[in-house]
Formats: sequence, structure tokens, C-alpha cells
Amino acid sequence: MAELDIQSLGARAELMINTLGSISAEPNRLVRLFLTPAHREAANLVARWMEDAGLKVSEDALGTVRGHLAGVGKKRLLIGSHIDTVIEAGMFDGPFGVIAGILAAGHFAKAGRKLPFGIDVLAFGDEEGIRFDATLASSTACAGTFNMATLQLTDSEGVTLAEALARYGKNTDDIPADAYARDEAAAYVEVHIEQARCWNIATSRWAS
Repeated sequence: MAELDIQSLGARAELMINTLGSISAEPNRLVRLFLTPAHREAANLVARWMEDAGLKVSEDALGTVRGHLAGVGKKRLLIGSHIDTVIEAGMFDGPFGVIAGILAAGHFAKAGRKLPFGIDVLAFGDEEGIRFDATLASSTACAGTFNMATLQLTDSEGVTLAEALARYGKNTDDIPADAYARDEAAAYVEVHIEQARCWNIATSRWAS
């Protein structure tokens, strides 16, 4: 297997983070809420990156983009994070874990090496819970623990999660089928840099 050029890999990761960070619903701050046009644009970009890395791409009923690298046997290592954001977000929070997974899986795909397990890179659509009063909707669907009552939650404009999913092109009847079987998911790994806003007492302003 070819040696990794760490400097080149880091530069590529930085470019991907900056590119994804430019996708926002607002011009002067990063705002990318679940099932919005900005989320759709980000998901499409992530899907292209996965395809370019040699992964087989799909998207489930809760908007999770999945990039699969086949291995030997049924077991899969799940790597990923979320691509939705809080209001005025940090661009590393969530996307870095997705990008790290793409680069890692892409390295093995390029080398043509068959691992004793498959790899699924997951770009969850919802973790922050900013648009709807619920968190982890996408990941719980993958885990098989999604609460179907969550579909009736509404956003600030009165749109239910079920309606938002339909507008996004998703069929909620497919949600139970999104879960990984117990004998499929070997482990889950998330590379995560937490970037939360905090109140600066000195300036009396929010800061990231």
C-alpha cells in the first residue's frame, strides 16, 4: 500500500472543510439546518466526494448520505458525523468527522485493498436539533431506534418533520428499513471537533 502524504492529505481535508463550510442559508454566518436547501446542497457535495473516493453512495429516508466500501463478510465499520449546524456554527463541528471518514475509506479504495469488514461513511442530516425539537433523528434511524412520533414535530413555520421529509424527496415508510442489522454494524467511530457558542462576559456578545 502506498505511503500516506500527510501534508497533502491535511491540505485536502482543509479544502474540503472550507468548501463545505461555504454552504450556508445566510451570507455572513454558517447556518445549515436539517432538510433545508442548504442541507440538500451539502448532502449532494458529500455524495460527490464519496463517489470520487470510490465509495458506493446511497441516501436513506432520514437524509443520511452513506458511502459504502465493500469488504470481506457482512460486518461494517461505521464512520461519520453530522452535516447540519447550529446558528452561526463552526465549520469543523460535524463535517470534519464525515470528511475524515471519506479520506480514510478512499485511501483503502484507491489501494484496492479488501478489508475483513466493509466501511460505511455516514453523513447524518440531523444532530443539532435546531429546526425541530428533537436531536439525532438521522442516527437513530440507522440504529433502529427512531421514534415515529418525532415525525409530527413542527418547525417555527409549522412544517412537520414528515412534511419536510416529503419535500426533501423522502418516503417515511422506508424508515424502519434504514436500520443496520445487529450482525452488520461492528463498531462506530466519530472524529469530532466540538464548536459551541459561548457568552463572552467581557464583551457581552456570543462567540464561537
